[in-house]
Amino acid sequence: MDTKITEKGANQGQITAKYSLAWELRFKDIQQAIALTREACDGYDCEGIHESDVIAALAQARRNLGVLLYQVGEYPAALKALQEALVLFEKTGSQRDRILTHARLGAIQLCLSNYAQALQHTLEGFELFS
Repeated sequence: MDTKITEKGANQGQITAKYSLAWELRFKDIQQAIALTREACDGYDCEGIHESDVIAALAQARRNLGVLLYQVGEYPAALKALQEALVLFEKTGSQRDRILTHARLGAIQLCLSNYAQALQHTLEGFELFS
């Protein structure tokens, strides 16, 4: 993640277009969907991004990547993508997206039999909800 977003010339629309297409492909060609979503979110230095719409698009792309990786059973990679998404959603201040991301993280931790972590994410989601 050492490339600045301005160097790639990407913007919120480009990122959104890629992960939207990938989301449509998720039941037809999951590997292509994963590749497109990775393309949408990889290579960006999120510390150098200050536009909230770009941060939100990258967060959504990372969350979608986590969901797709979870769908094919790549749990460690899914956890990493979702944790990165959570950090970005915290920057955007989106309570709803943070809650949904905690729910996904909890589900993966449950699959991995990490019950304490699953409970922690569930409780954090409930805390944000209330």
